[in-house]
Amino acid sequence: MKNIIQKISLEMEAHWRCANYGSIYPKKHKMTKPRYQPILKEQIPSINLPFGEEELLATVRLIAGEMANTSGAAKTFSPVQMWDVLLPHAGAEVDIPYPAEHNCVVFVRRGGVEILSGEDGVGKISLLGPQDVALMHLDGSHNLRVRVEQPDTSLLIMGGEPINEPIAAQGPFVMNTFDEIRQANLDYMAGKF
Repeated sequence: MKNIIQKISLEMEAHWRCANYGSIYPKKHKMTKPRYQPILKEQIPSINLPFGEEELLATVRLIAGEMANTSGAAKTFSPVQMWDVLLPHAGAEVDIPYPAEHNCVVFVRRGGVEILSGEDGVGKISLLGPQDVALMHLDGSHNLRVRVEQPDTSLLIMGGEPINEPIAAQGPFVMNTFDEIRQANLDYMAGKF
């Protein structure tokens, strides 16, 4: 029975891949009605890296954000990036263009990479394996440089422009103050949303 369950699980993983992503709205949009955006794989544009080269080192699927004058499928209230990055070749070093003024999180879905930080990738090296996360620091670079450790590596790269507002969080609510959290709870209990 265990082998049957494992087989079903692997088949489901091959066919059903999704990411559920919630973002924090800037204060001016906090009271906007929440929305769900179902985005199918056919709606997600892809960019091949490096630009204009014959050898494919990476494919970036733009769920949200922009790259090379192409916009992702998701609609957002502030500049946000959410990219599904496929890296087929172990040993390849890939520069992934990324807005220098945006925060960045790298999540390894499958495989492994080394994040090469510092000027031209010379400096700190961070090894990431499956399910690992790296929180990148703003350093003025317009590239995220990775070295692929395993073939068919898959990354989820997320981030956005810093909002620079206070954050208060409790339960499902994220607001700017705990008074706003208290009001959100009251509104929820009153059936206002």
